[in-house]
Amino acid sequence: MFKKTNQKGFTLIELMVVISIISLLLSTVAYAFSETKKKGDDAHMQEENKQVNIATNLYKADNGGLVPGANTLTSGEKGQMHQEGSVPYNTAMQELVSKGYYPSIPKSPSGSSYSYMISPDGQSAVFAASLNKPTSNSSKNKCSIVNNTPTYSGCVMTMLIYHLGYTGPAISCANSGYNPNTQACFEGDMNSIGCGCSGSSLSANPSERLPVCQAMSYSCPLPTFSLIPPMMITCNSSGGNAVCGGGSNKDFCSCI
Repeated sequence: MFKKTNQKGFTLIELMVVISIISLLLSTVAYAFSETKKKGDDAHMQEENKQVNIATNLYKADNGGLVPGANTLTSGEKGQMHQEGSVPYNTAMQELVSKGYYPSIPKSPSGSSYSYMISPDGQSAVFAASLNKPTSNSSKNKCSIVNNTPTYSGCVMTMLIYHLGYTGPAISCANSGYNPNTQACFEGDMNSIGCGCSGSSLSANPSERLPVCQAMSYSCPLPTFSLIPPMMITCNSSGGNAVCGGGSNKDFCSCI
């Protein structure tokens, strides 16, 4: 005779609970890995920034006080920030490589986080890294030769907190995908945007708030608003440089 067993399988609810827990654990691990990678990339970029600074100063000392690109970039290319991978960037960095001051053209982990500019007289330069995380050293996000009062246009406002039940991805300057070489990105609240509004908390220099406000053409909200959601504003910038102008606390700049 066969002995009857009373084995019982998992119920659908139990399986769903187990799958949910596994998914949560995987998401937590993936987030932790992503944050660790960002910190590692930032440390790499800050260190390379320092090494490029040293190499450029050595080049400058050996070449009559002129920085890489002084004799090869056009007058129109000087005084402008050039992103990694562009022809002016590669031309200037290749001079460091070909003359033995640096082993290879500096490349960031993302392939687009570095930028370089030289002054019109070719005697000063800026090498910048756009970090994933804000730098704690505020003196490292601004260089005196960079025009830090650009004209803003085409500003687009995006709410950072949505209505209850919104499940879409979080939006911020960090993950908006804006180009720091041609755009500026700020975060704040409605009070920050309106001209003349009090309690401004826009994450930009005071001198930049008025141009942003004018570009937005936005007036102060009514005082009856008690819940004012934070927002992100992305603007095109011209007549200046968003990188190393002091407008972003994610810039890590070598002023050469």
